[in-house]
Amino acid sequence: MGMYLLGVDIGTSSSKGIICDLEGRIISTSSITHMTSIPQKCWAEHNANEVWWGDFKKICAELFYRADIKAKEIAAVGCSGLGPTMVPIDKSGNPLRPAILYGSVEWLLPAC
Repeated sequence: MGMYLLGVDIGTSSSKGIICDLEGRIISTSSITHMTSIPQKCWAEHNANEVWWGDFKKICAELFYRADIKAKEIAAVGCSGLGPTMVPIDKSGNPLRPAILYGSVEWLLPAC
Protein backbone atom coordinates (compact mmCIF):
# COMPACT_ATOMS: atom_id res chain seq x y z
CA MET A 1 0.00 0.00 0.00
CA GLY A 2 1.17 3.52 -0.84
CA MET A 3 2.25 5.77 1.97
CA TYR A 4 2.03 9.15 0.18
CA LEU A 5 -0.40 11.40 -1.69
CA LEU A 6 0.52 13.29 -4.87
CA GLY A 7 -1.19 16.49 -6.02
CA VAL A 8 -0.48 18.44 -9.21
CA ASP A 9 -2.07 21.68 -10.45
CA ILE A 10 -1.57 22.78 -14.06
CA GLY A 11 -2.32 26.51 -14.13
CA THR A 12 -2.36 29.32 -16.65
CA SER A 13 1.24 30.44 -16.12
CA SER A 14 2.73 27.76 -13.86
CA SER A 15 2.35 24.21 -12.63
CA LYS A 16 2.67 23.18 -8.98
CA GLY A 17 2.94 19.89 -7.18
CA ILE A 18 3.09 18.41 -3.70
CA ILE A 19 3.71 15.06 -2.04
CA CYS A 20 2.43 14.62 1.50
CA ASP A 21 2.12 11.67 3.83
CA LEU A 22 -1.20 10.17 4.85
CA GLU A 23 -1.36 12.51 7.86
CA GLY A 24 -1.02 15.58 5.60
CA ARG A 25 2.61 16.44 6.39
CA ILE A 26 4.34 17.97 3.37
CA ILE A 27 7.20 15.81 2.08
CA SER A 28 8.14 17.76 -1.07
CA THR A 29 6.92 20.59 -3.30
CA SER A 30 7.81 21.80 -6.76
CA SER A 31 6.71 24.46 -9.23
CA ILE A 32 7.66 25.51 -12.73
CA THR A 33 6.53 28.33 -14.98
CA HIS A 34 5.35 27.83 -18.53
CA MET A 35 4.36 29.94 -21.50
CA THR A 36 0.85 30.86 -22.48
CA SER A 37 0.62 31.58 -26.19
CA ILE A 38 -1.39 34.60 -27.32
CA PRO A 39 -1.55 34.13 -31.10
CA GLN A 40 -3.95 37.03 -31.62
CA LYS A 41 -5.97 39.53 -29.59
CA CYS A 42 -8.19 37.84 -26.97
CA TRP A 43 -6.84 34.34 -27.64
CA ALA A 44 -4.95 32.34 -25.03
CA GLU A 45 -3.60 28.86 -25.73
CA HIS A 46 -1.34 26.10 -24.36
CA ASN A 47 0.48 23.35 -26.18
CA ALA A 48 -1.22 20.46 -24.36
CA ASN A 49 1.63 17.99 -24.89
CA GLU A 50 4.35 20.40 -23.76
CA VAL A 51 2.54 22.28 -21.00
CA TRP A 52 -0.05 19.88 -19.60
CA TRP A 53 1.63 16.50 -20.02
CA GLY A 54 5.20 17.83 -20.07
CA ASP A 55 4.76 19.82 -16.86
CA PHE A 56 3.04 16.88 -15.14
CA LYS A 57 6.02 14.62 -15.90
CA LYS A 58 8.60 17.27 -14.86
CA ILE A 59 6.76 18.08 -11.62
CA CYS A 60 6.43 14.39 -10.69
CA ALA A 61 10.09 13.68 -11.40
CA GLU A 62 11.17 16.62 -9.22
CA LEU A 63 8.75 15.68 -6.42
CA PHE A 64 9.92 12.05 -6.34
CA TYR A 65 13.57 13.14 -6.38
CA ARG A 66 13.11 15.66 -3.54
CA ALA A 67 11.04 13.23 -1.46
CA ASP A 68 13.40 10.33 -2.22
CA ILE A 69 10.49 7.98 -2.91
CA LYS A 70 9.34 5.75 -5.76
CA ALA A 71 6.09 6.11 -7.73
CA LYS A 72 4.82 2.79 -6.31
CA GLU A 73 4.73 4.46 -2.87
CA ILE A 74 1.94 6.84 -3.98
CA ALA A 75 -1.51 5.83 -2.66
CA ALA A 76 -3.54 8.40 -4.63
CA VAL A 77 -3.13 11.18 -7.19
CA GLY A 78 -5.13 14.39 -7.42
CA CYS A 79 -4.83 16.61 -10.47
CA SER A 80 -6.27 20.08 -10.96
CA GLY A 81 -6.22 22.01 -14.20
CA LEU A 82 -7.50 25.00 -16.06
CA GLY A 83 -11.17 25.29 -16.63
CA PRO A 84 -12.98 25.66 -18.81
CA THR A 85 -10.61 24.73 -21.63
CA MET A 86 -10.84 22.73 -24.83
CA VAL A 87 -8.36 20.67 -26.82
CA PRO A 88 -9.58 18.73 -29.85
CA ILE A 89 -7.88 15.34 -30.26
CA ASP A 90 -7.62 12.67 -32.93
CA LYS A 91 -8.75 9.07 -32.45
CA SER A 92 -5.35 8.24 -30.89
CA GLY A 93 -5.66 11.00 -28.29
CA ASN A 94 -3.17 13.38 -29.94
CA PRO A 95 -3.99 17.12 -29.86
CA LEU A 96 -5.04 18.52 -33.24
CA ARG A 97 -4.20 22.11 -32.23
CA PRO A 98 -3.16 24.08 -29.15
CA ALA A 99 -5.62 23.98 -26.25
CA ILE A 100 -7.99 26.94 -26.06
CA LEU A 101 -8.02 28.59 -22.62
CA TYR A 102 -11.44 30.13 -22.11
CA GLY A 103 -11.36 30.69 -18.36
CA SER A 104 -8.16 32.76 -18.30
CA VAL A 105 -8.69 35.22 -21.15
CA GLU A 106 -9.97 38.11 -19.01
CA TRP A 107 -7.13 37.66 -16.50
CA LEU A 108 -4.46 37.44 -19.19
CA LEU A 109 -5.97 39.94 -21.59
CA PRO A 110 -8.02 42.53 -19.68
CA ALA A 111 -8.84 44.46 -22.89
CA CYS A 112 -10.99 41.60 -24.26
